[in-house]
Amino acid sequence: MADWTVIITSLGSVSIGGGIGLLSARLSGRVALRGVEAENERRREQHQEEHFRHRQGVYHDFLNVERALSPWSVLSNAVTTEDMPALFSRLNESYNAVTLFGTDPVIESARDLLDVYARMSERAQMLFEGDPAERLSIAMDDMRDEVEKARQGLIQAMRDDVGHGRAGKPL
Repeated sequence: MADWTVIITSLGSVSIGGGIGLLSARLSGRVALRGVEAENERRREQHQEEHFRHRQGVYHDFLNVERALSPWSVLSNAVTTEDMPALFSRLNESYNAVTLFGTDPVIESARDLLDVYARMSERAQMLFEGDPAERLSIAMDDMRDEVEKARQGLIQAMRDDVGHGRAGKPL
């Protein structure tokens, strides 16, 4: 006949050993899962920071092109007529980048500024007397406050998004 004491003791030892092994495996799995989750969070934050930095560059490029194409740059001869096609191409590209990567307030403000420039151009074309530069100068004088208000609105929207002391985190 079998010695039940040895059998029960053996079963108890196997059960305890198996239970400890199971708990150890579960604990090890949880630690590994926390490590994966931490790495995912680090990568997510890194991606957000890269996106944020790119958006800063997009805004900076748009402002640089806008300043170069402003009527004041044109009238001061800082920009020549030969430069205009390339600058308009850059403005289009940078506006598209603002549209793709910018926040809604920045996109709206950029559109507002370009709309003011379009109205200024229409105003200059409606003037029948004077050479084109003179007509543009008159239209600029008429709309100087509108342009500055739209530009400052755009700059403020950009600062709210990517400036120091911004309210939210990067997208």
